[in-house]
Amino acid sequence: MTHLYACVLIDGTPEPSDDIAEVQWFDLEDLTDDMFVAEHRPLFEIMIDYLDEMEEEEEED
Repeated sequence: MTHLYACVLIDGTPEPSDDIAEVQWFDLEDLTDDMFVAEHRPLFEIMIDYLDEMEEEEEED
């Protein structure tokens, strides 16, 4: 199962618990499409599109 979250870490360290075995923190610049299985690549593309839109909105303000 893959979950992608776009956020800014303000404090603390993400840690797994309960039904989550592993949590990893990646810089967006280090992620590439080929790091995801084919079924999860659309999630990555959606996240990148969303972040691009957010960046454009910030630039307009």
